[in-house]
Amino acid sequence: MIVQRLLAASIALSFCITIAHAQNFPDLAAGHYKWVAMTSNDPLPPNMLGGGICRVAMHGGVHPGKILADKRSCNVAWGNFGNDYHQFEVFTGDVEGIWWPIQDGIPMNPRPRYHLVGGHLEDGTPIYVCKANDPNKGTHIGKLVGQNCNVEWGGKELIFSSYRCLYNLNPDSVIENP
Repeated sequence: MIVQRLLAASIALSFCITIAHAQNFPDLAAGHYKWVAMTSNDPLPPNMLGGGICRVAMHGGVHPGKILADKRSCNVAWGNFGNDYHQFEVFTGDVEGIWWPIQDGIPMNPRPRYHLVGGHLEDGTPIYVCKANDPNKGTHIGKLVGQNCNVEWGGKELIFSSYRCLYNLNPDSVIENP
């Protein structure tokens, strides 16, 4: 059973890497995604995606972060700190058609049209959803800032040059409340 799971995970990862580097992505069925507004008093949606992607309106823009399930809050890295917000939006929808391919070595400029926009800066510049892994602190969702993924951990903003971006493999899919 364990060998079958490892083989399946290996095949899935190989597929993600192949897709991330391909010129033409496969035409997947259009997914339906939605940013759902909620507060810390609301139950977390059962169809939240990507391990708990959230976003918050702050500093004139909208910034992606990670759900802290125990607090039911959205945790966003900003200004060298981690901040918990109790009014936020959660990314929900069909799991089909979104991937976390390995990002290392893929140039960010120009931006692939498949990166999921998780928010924007005050001037309208898009912010993309990413996640990074620290061997001692685990994997955390954050936001792409320049060539790095900025995440919150332990009340601080951590910066990673090795990361993954969330891809929407069908850019024609419907995303409500972009």
